Amino acid sequence: MATVGTAYEDGAETSVHEEWIRRVTSLFTTDNPGAYSGFLGTDGAARIHEAYPGRTWDRLVETKRRYDPDSLFRLNHNIDAG
Repeated sequence: MATVGTAYEDGAETSVHEEWIRRVTSLFTTDNPGAYSGFLGTDGAARIHEAYPGRTWDRLVETKRRYDPDSLFRLNHNIDAG
């Protein structure tokens, strides 16, 4: 986990600092971004799916269908088993 930020006083420098942040964060980007579910906010279903790739997602969907077919537990990062 990493946080990238910059501090500056002159607002005219904003674009320079934003470009620097984009360059640095691009070093951490991969073709398979993934996600940590504990850090997701209102990111939506696609991002939640990234936190549980492949067979893990499939097992969660099956578990949701079996034990929570009415989606009672939906106020979290919900697994849509529809």
